[in-house]
Amino acid sequence: MSINIPYGIKSIAESTFFGCDGLTSIEIPEGVTTIEYKAFESCGGLKSISIPSSIASIRDKAFKDCNALERVNISDLKKWCEIDFSEYGNPLICAHRLFLNGEEIINLAIPNGVTEIKQRAFIGSSIKSVYIPESVTSIADYAFEECTSLSSIEMTDNVQAISSYAFSLCHKLTDVRLPSSIKKIEKGVFYECKKLNQINIPNGVELIDKNAFYGCGLEKINLSSSVKYISIGAFNYCESLQDVYCHGTNPPVHSGYYKAGVSYMFYGTPIENATLHVPESSIEAYKETYPWSEFENIVAWDSEATSIEKVFQENCQKNIYSLSGQKYHSAKKGINIIKTTEGNTRKVYCK
Repeated sequence: MSINIPYGIKSIAESTFFGCDGLTSIEIPEGVTTIEYKAFESCGGLKSISIPSSIASIRDKAFKDCNALERVNISDLKKWCEIDFSEYGNPLICAHRLFLNGEEIINLAIPNGVTEIKQRAFIGSSIKSVYIPESVTSIADYAFEECTSLSSIEMTDNVQAISSYAFSLCHKLTDVRLPSSIKKIEKGVFYECKKLNQINIPNGVELIDKNAFYGCGLEKINLSSSVKYISIGAFNYCESLQDVYCHGTNPPVHSGYYKAGVSYMFYGTPIENATLHVPESSIEAYKETYPWSEFENIVAWDSEATSIEKVFQENCQKNIYSLSGQKYHSAKKGINIIKTTEGNTRKVYCK
């Protein structure tokens, strides 16, 4: 059964279609601004829904347990990014597939002019890549949570805030460059991103919050000298960890609840088998500060990275890459891989 809602309706009221198993598709007309609490909850036969550009908010549980949903149809991607989704309000949680004017969105390009990607905007989506333009300054809570096919994100340094759990449970995510303008790594932001094997924390970040990289596949972590605090669970269960680069002369310390002798910063992570790279003058400070003292191999990172100014003074063409192999147009803060046309490869650190 398909239903066409009459024009002139401004809101789909609370529980209007609750439990309507015979409903298979519905097209919501332009002019509707709100879908209220539980409006379509438990519509077990609903397979397709069309959301107009006039929708401003979808309330809690509006599409909870609509497990047969296969597609969500929209005509305006910019408006979709601006919808205020409450918990279980986004039908993508069940449908996973978002169609713009009849074409499924696989490689998502956020439209220029969007300033904030609202909470839960693409939660559960089947997208594989995301491009975020210069107009976007913030990414809200859960915006891309559980996008299990998402492998790469490209965003500019104009992004100033990435909120809690924004990219959590993105199990295929491998390529992330954090914007230099962010000041805090929020809680759970990359929770259980199992394919994320390297991360560079940009200069300016002071706090890495609770569970930020819990359960990630991190092999290398690069912490800028600005990092002062790391919260509980930030790097728990990163079982593939091999190298941590700390550029601060003072070791980052625990933030929040901390029980002496238990590394809630690296719980379940085999730091005793990893190498900690620190400023040569601070080796003893790290050896005396828990949990950094649990690293059995603590070395000076100065011996691993030459100055970037020296490399750029050489008279030869150069290609610049991240540790994960992403090509840059210019050197970024942190560790860069420099490959010259003469066949030389160097690891350099840029402050």
